[in-house]
Amino acid sequence: MVAQAVHAQEQTNQVTPIPYDVFFNTAAELALLREKRIISAEQLLTIMREEKDFFLVDVRDKADYESQHIKGAINIPLSSLIMKDVQKIIPDKKMKIIVYCKNALEINPTREAGLSMQAFPVFYQLGYENLHELASYSVSNLENLPFIETEEAKSQRCDQIYFNKSPECYSACMEYKNRVPPDCPNRCSDEKVQFMSNCMDKAS
Repeated sequence: MVAQAVHAQEQTNQVTPIPYDVFFNTAAELALLREKRIISAEQLLTIMREEKDFFLVDVRDKADYESQHIKGAINIPLSSLIMKDVQKIIPDKKMKIIVYCKNALEINPTREAGLSMQAFPVFYQLGYENLHELASYSVSNLENLPFIETEEAKSQRCDQIYFNKSPECYSACMEYKNRVPPDCPNRCSDEKVQFMSNCMDKAS
């Protein structure tokens, strides 16, 4: 009897093999879908102006969200996305959802796979199929979208915009940031000071 019970328990504990062909096919389909669902800052602004029924979701952690986020976005960190009862926040599975992460707020990539790229299939598997993702590494995001942000985050954003507009002067300013030799590029320094002042005022 004991042997039969042990054998029955072993059968119960057996793990069903993962059908990798199905997994990879699904992953490939999601990758193609995601490519079609990437939207620009301009498209997001149009949605924000013309539509009411959508959720803009920042999937970074709470500290990053509180430091800077796109106006109107809610925070559902990727780290708690599976555990969190998303349906309580977004009960309608047909609701349009736009996800973004740090990569959408930078011009130069800092990681190959952003959090929003990882969040896309998670939301999809939870049944949210009207899913979109804000494009990454676009200066248009930083220049045109409305932000709720700290002064430090605002300064960093303006700094990135300046880097995109004047890469040569930006590099020169960084090179001479901590030393002032006779050949310091004053034109670039003055240019950056003026740009940063105007950008900070505009962002206020």
